[in-house]
Amino acid sequence: MDCPERMLYLGKVRTASDLESLLDQSLEDIRQELYVDAIVSGIQGEHIIMSREDRRILDIIREGERVREMDGTTWAEAYGARSASLDHGMYVPNGDKIILRKDRWCRKTMIHEALHSVSIFSYAPHLEEGLRIKVFVEALTEFLTGLILYRKYPDCYEGWRLDKFEDWCGMGTKTRGVKIFCAFSNFVSVQRLIDLYFWQEGITWSQAWASFIEACPNFTDIYEEGLRTNLLIRFKYECEEKLGKRFRRKAKGLDYSTILI
Repeated sequence: MDCPERMLYLGKVRTASDLESLLDQSLEDIRQELYVDAIVSGIQGEHIIMSREDRRILDIIREGERVREMDGTTWAEAYGARSASLDHGMYVPNGDKIILRKDRWCRKTMIHEALHSVSIFSYAPHLEEGLRIKVFVEALTEFLTGLILYRKYPDCYEGWRLDKFEDWCGMGTKTRGVKIFCAFSNFVSVQRLIDLYFWQEGITWSQAWASFIEACPNFTDIYEEGLRTNLLIRFKYECEEKLGKRFRRKAKGLDYSTILI
């Protein structure tokens, strides 16, 4: 079943300019609902899309064009059949481009990818670090996407939270991570996660992480251990140990109405 909100949203797209307008709206939503000073952290320029197998040029997204739809055949050739079947969009920091899988995206996808574009992990000095903790980053991005939906698009939020529609409207493989961050935010203000996520001039990732851990009650700095294993799962274990049974109970569900602002 398709979401009526999605049909209305995508009905606005007729031209490349319409896509750009929807991206502007998502960036404005981010600034209004999460972080007023959010700015794009990627390096602007052109992006060349090449075949995975023989490195042929499939397409070029020119400088100044920030978002592009790509058909499934080209997506599979560029990124693989598995990605074509599972992924709905991606953000490319080197060039500052959002690429959307044609017919498999919605408002949630645009907000999610727009969040990547303003995150600390898309800032050139931290790109490699972001890849090392990709599961953590993707889960946190999806959690913040849900927070915008909760605050501004309640119908989209309910469809996303309950996985009522097609997979591009839901959390997919990020569900467990979203629940972890949502449960955590019942104990520590969600502002701490927001401060951790967004790029701020003059603040390194190490500094942002140190400030985040300091704000968590009695938390151990588990970052290095998380790099060796899985930072998201290690963070979950730390939450279970320090926050106890109530955290474990909260992490079984998903309810943004109870998080601490």
